[in-house]
Amino acid sequence: MLTQQQKAEVNALIDTLLDLSGSARWERWRSLTVSDPAVREEVESFLRSAELVGDFLSHPARPHNGEPTDDLTVGTLLDG
Repeated sequence: MLTQQQKAEVNALIDTLLDLSGSARWERWRSLTVSDPAVREEVESFLRSAELVGDFLSHPARPHNGEPTDDLTVGTLLDG
């Protein structure tokens, strides 16, 4: 369990690192000196998870038929 101070450090690091692309993110991470092993583990775990998620949240959802729309109603099937 992380302390509040560790959580704040993790959040600050993640905020900085997520502004970078995948390869630059890891390069910057390796250049940082983080002495707390719990903070290092948490940030690395988050970065690995972010890689697995990819950019699926970067694109707006589209209805199942592929037509763009601003009028989505409850129950509309979306493409992944």
